[in-house]
Amino acid sequence: MLAPREFLKGTRYMQLIASISVTFSVAVTGMFISWSSPAVPLLTGEKEGLDFKLTTEQTSWVVSGYILGTAIGNAVVGIPTEKLGRRITLLLGAPLYFLCWIGIIFSKDFYMLLISRMIGGIGSSTAFVCCSLYIGEIADKDLRGRLASAMSVLKLSGNLYVLSVGPFMSYYALAWSCSVIPVLLFVALLLMPESSYYHLKRGNVEKARASLVWFAASTTTNQEIEEKLESIKDGVDKDMRNKSSLKELFTSKIHRKAVVAIIGLKFLQQLCGITAIESYMQTIIQQSGSSLSGDLSSIIFGIVQFVGEIHGFNIFEMHLGHLVVLYVHVCQTNGWQLHLLSEISNF
Repeated sequence: MLAPREFLKGTRYMQLIASISVTFSVAVTGMFISWSSPAVPLLTGEKEGLDFKLTTEQTSWVVSGYILGTAIGNAVVGIPTEKLGRRITLLLGAPLYFLCWIGIIFSKDFYMLLISRMIGGIGSSTAFVCCSLYIGEIADKDLRGRLASAMSVLKLSGNLYVLSVGPFMSYYALAWSCSVIPVLLFVALLLMPESSYYHLKRGNVEKARASLVWFAASTTTNQEIEEKLESIKDGVDKDMRNKSSLKELFTSKIHRKAVVAIIGLKFLQQLCGITAIESYMQTIIQQSGSSLSGDLSSIIFGIVQFVGEIHGFNIFEMHLGHLVVLYVHVCQTNGWQLHLLSEISNF
């Protein structure tokens, strides 16, 4: 049996560490979305714990402010992603996450809370755009799918944390605990290199080689590094020769199919109402008159999501394909909607 140190020499553990580190940004987005579930009853005065109170309309704006921020951020985040790099863009997003939580802690009125939530949404756009890019560019082909799946797992772990402990912690303690993750993310990103793909795209061959060495197993030979470098060079050259304009996304038949598929899936996801359910879980259950408390329902919801994501990847995607996973997600979401509708109808 190999000693742990000898075993690690033959593994690409730095790819795993880097992937998990950058997906902390996605965990924060899960926390942002679910934060409103335990916070809404406090903000509206249904529960005690705050020395200020918002109207129902103001609270809905605070909840939606995060989504508004992501819409603004997604419109511009592509610029620093290409100009500064994926790692630097993620690094710039971490302080925005932290500012959002600090704003939530010290805000005493509607406008400060709304601005704080929007800042968090703008920061989250860096996670949505850069996280998958960075993992895709640093991970070897045989690991890429599994490492990318960490995004969903970490996002739901953020959801699970807030939905599970949020109802039992004070408003301020929850925000303080969540603010730790952006700090850990910032420190981790400082220690990691940029992807070799981005360095080659900018013409920095030596930095690209150093990045490959950093992420490779210690048993990887110089020849293998050079072969990987040449393979990535060929990919970069091909991408640079075949650059597409925004117009081609809609005029080219190949690109148009991809755009329609992506927009269609995202459109259906949002119409399923999963974001609204996550944001208002406790409020929905409390107002439905369910025999289950809002606190307990939110915990069950978070656990089912988290466990389902882990087993869903292992069982469905690895053996049955991506389309089956999509069908299962649609059925799962519709099941939750039917359950909530039945609870409301009983009320």
